[in-house]
Amino acid sequence: MYILIPIVSAILLVQAARINNYIIRAIVGYTLSAGMFIGIMLAFAQIVSAQWTPIEGFQENLAGNFNFYTNDKQKAIDMCKEVLKVNDVNMSTVVVSKHQDPLINIHLSKEEQPEMIYWVYVVKTTTGYAVRLKFIKDEYIEIEEDFVTIYYEGEK
Repeated sequence: MYILIPIVSAILLVQAARINNYIIRAIVGYTLSAGMFIGIMLAFAQIVSAQWTPIEGFQENLAGNFNFYTNDKQKAIDMCKEVLKVNDVNMSTVVVSKHQDPLINIHLSKEEQPEMIYWVYVVKTTTGYAVRLKFIKDEYIEIEEDFVTIYYEGEK
């Protein structure tokens, strides 16, 4: 949403160049330039805040999406809980199902980003266990893992 500020400012800046009075043109130009700068900074801040904060050992596979691999089931669960704590998730909402796949499956959302969800799950793979941190659109999605297909219906 904030990305619209610099775009509109740039369009208006081009139009402001047509103003004949150089004092008014300068005032309008400086104001629009400041608007462009602020809009870019707000857009960047929104992008940066719209991601998981990983901990050591997690690998980024897409912007804002991370994976952690291990052979130990308990280590996968512990790493998942640790990264959830770092990301300020209410730990009373975390349910571990040690005898079914996925072991942990949580969908979170933030009021300031209602169209996106933070999805974390722990699954068994052919080489051990994977902890996945996903930042995706709040819509239907199917993810095929080695031994299970996980569905998210979307809340909208």
